[in-house]
Amino acid sequence: MANGYSIGIDLGTQSVRCGVTDEKGRFLTIQEETYQTLHPKPGYAEQNPTEWLDCLDKILFRCQTELGKKLFANIAGISICSTSSTVLPVKNGQPLSNAILWMDNRAVIQAEKINETRHNILKYCGGEVSVEWLIPKMMWIRDNEGDIFKKADCIVEAQDFINHYLTGNWAASFF
Repeated sequence: MANGYSIGIDLGTQSVRCGVTDEKGRFLTIQEETYQTLHPKPGYAEQNPTEWLDCLDKILFRCQTELGKKLFANIAGISICSTSSTVLPVKNGQPLSNAILWMDNRAVIQAEKINETRHNILKYCGGEVSVEWLIPKMMWIRDNEGDIFKKADCIVEAQDFINHYLTGNWAASFF
């Protein structure tokens, strides 16, 4: 891409990282900010999505400060990746609880219920779902945090949440 810069954002398990490259793919800056993982019970792993946003804002500000507003005005593309499946219920784009991380194992019963159906669709995912996936986690929220489930206007993955935060639109996966 001529005459443009790119931003890459990686929302990982332990931190969010941001790199800005020139049109030849050379890094001009790389920034990182760590956040906390909570383990309220054995097998549980959660993060506060508001902390993700605070950390993202900090690193984007540092990138802009280091490189200047003029360069930032010439950003031609942004690419974002995140851990999957990290799930959170939202209402009007705001988190209703901590996010359930990909490595969280609380939805064992829900995954077993899905797998017991032996539904034909399971052949497309190796014959069974994993406790780490979106649907078992959504079912866990429904079964164990019914008030949050009812309040949510959608349950999204971290990637969707960050896309919405940056653009004001739901993109990637739509629920």
